[in-house]
Amino acid sequence: MQSIMLSLEKKPNAKRCEDFRTITLISRAAKILLKVLQKKIRAKVDAIHFLSNEQFGFREGTGTRDAAGTLTVLTKRSLEVDREVCLLRGL
Repeated sequence: MQSIMLSLEKKPNAKRCEDFRTITLISRAAKILLKVLQKKIRAKVDAIHFLSNEQFGFREGTGTRDAAGTLTVLTKRSLEVDREVCLLRGL
């Protein structure tokens, strides 16, 4: 199976690598295979409770935008009541 990679401009008159988005065009067979693998991996991860409910990303309905939105609301509310916000980064 082969894939075709294309570069699309994020901004008009892009000149730097950061100004481009890369997409990959793959065959229908590869898409089906990837979906099957994704479902199997998701089933295994869910079965062993590898990801906690607080884990954002990697699952439907828990994207990184949700995490950013939650953090924004938490920060704004803490400023309203004059409280500090402490963040911890996982390993």
